[in-house]
Amino acid sequence: MSMGHAHLTAGECDFIFDLCVSAGFMIVNPQGGPSYIVPRGNHTAENLRAITQGMSEEDQRQDIVAVDSGEELQALLTGRFQSFLDWRERAFTRLELNGSGPEPSPSS
Repeated sequence: MSMGHAHLTAGECDFIFDLCVSAGFMIVNPQGGPSYIVPRGNHTAENLRAITQGMSEEDQRQDIVAVDSGEELQALLTGRFQSFLDWRERAFTRLELNGSGPEPSPSS
């Protein structure tokens, strides 16, 4: 049975995000979409090599996502992942970023 994350409050997501950043944790989402969530870049491509072996570049982009705040984590976990991806693409385009470094959080 798949269980939604809509019950996580903004405060809970901030706590989880801060804990993961402090401890160097990555979030493994057994429901997928994405399966791996990397808070504030605390895992490098080298760290993720065991996971990404055999994955296409497209699968990596869809299944491994970096977030930079509790707000982004909440947006991703509450089923607004496509909105998050759309926002992220707009931000990268507008700011001429290549997917690395800090960026503003999406508004709900």
